[in-house]
Amino acid sequence: MLIVDARRSPVLRDGRWLLLALVAMLVVAIAYRLVPLTNWSTDSLYYLEFARLLSDDQLGDGFLGELEKRQLAVPAVHALAIQAGQGDVFRILGPLLAVSLVALVWWFVSVRLRDALGVRAHVVGLAAGFAVITFNRVVFHIFYVNSHLMFATLLLAVVCLLWARTAGFDAGASPRATIAVPAILAPTLIVARPEGALVALIVAVALVSVDRRRCSSFFPLAVAVSIIVWNSRLAWGALDDGITPSSSSVLMLALGVTVGAIVGFLHLLPRRLVAMAPWLLEAILWVALLVLAVREPEVLLRSVAATGANLVAGEGGWGLSGPFMLAIVAGALLVFRRSDDLVLRITITSFVPLSLLLAYFRDSAYRVGDGDSLNRMWMHVLALCIVLVVERVALGELRWTARRSESASTSAANGAR
Repeated sequence: MLIVDARRSPVLRDGRWLLLALVAMLVVAIAYRLVPLTNWSTDSLYYLEFARLLSDDQLGDGFLGELEKRQLAVPAVHALAIQAGQGDVFRILGPLLAVSLVALVWWFVSVRLRDALGVRAHVVGLAAGFAVITFNRVVFHIFYVNSHLMFATLLLAVVCLLWARTAGFDAGASPRATIAVPAILAPTLIVARPEGALVALIVAVALVSVDRRRCSSFFPLAVAVSIIVWNSRLAWGALDDGITPSSSSVLMLALGVTVGAIVGFLHLLPRRLVAMAPWLLEAILWVALLVLAVREPEVLLRSVAATGANLVAGEGGWGLSGPFMLAIVAGALLVFRRSDDLVLRITITSFVPLSLLLAYFRDSAYRVGDGDSLNRMWMHVLALCIVLVVERVALGELRWTARRSESASTSAANGAR
């Protein structure tokens, strides 16, 4: 909420809403301190062990292999709690992130619908925000020591700010803030999850395809530099420890250098090629998945079967919320059309082939059960899905109506000739 410019926002001009947000966070913090609840797993213990080592300044190069799988952001936060004498775990991190996630959904939905709905937009935004925490898996992650909720909150803030920038609606932030804040958040987004760099690159490609202003290159440049710095550290640490750097760190380092070079020469590329870049990138992800599936079909088949069982059949703990969300997101994408939400839409739809591709770079395919990696990763785009559905239903144009209008316009133009 610190990105908000009160002078540009009638909602926050008198400070009451900001005060309400701060009070809500304080109430959540006090309540959770009184009744601490925490969910643990093997991954949780890795995060907390890294936090302890980081706090004691003993996180040496020998731990970089495991750190590459878990990343640095969550251990760093818990290390601060240890340094402050709050125990081995920062227990209120999850609840505070949940409050932030709800507040961000409310804010971006309400400002997007403000011109169309007026004051009612805040009611819709508040309902959308609280809809996020009606999903039982979200409630689980509020108390789960892991990185999924942090990544979801960061991704929502970055994508929605860039969406506001490209769609041209007033998010209560200055135009500079809509690019500066995502650029500042880019390093944390990348070191929050192993797939963070790839997701950030997809968002960056979508941004530059629709926004050719020179300052818009700050975000992809921040992504490229962050990838280079982090993976250089991983690779150098491995070499310093006398072992060969992992193939993933070397590939990501090469990808960061390539992206940085492309950003430098972005103004020289054909406009049509840049505009088509998100569609080409999404197509490349699907083609790569198809190629790997031809070579090793069992990995994809097992992963798809497990994902279906987890999301639809209830094996992943989603209950009815899994199939419900799949249905309304598919409906919003197929029935309604918007031409100014590419950054938002491409982040969601590209997540499907990307997540299935990652199955080929794991130890095994995805599995049935609520502890499966992909079953937990759906958290990353859940809030974005809710924002997309509300925006499409409230402001979108029915696809068949749009086609009839286009046909009528074409016929009228041909008749005039």
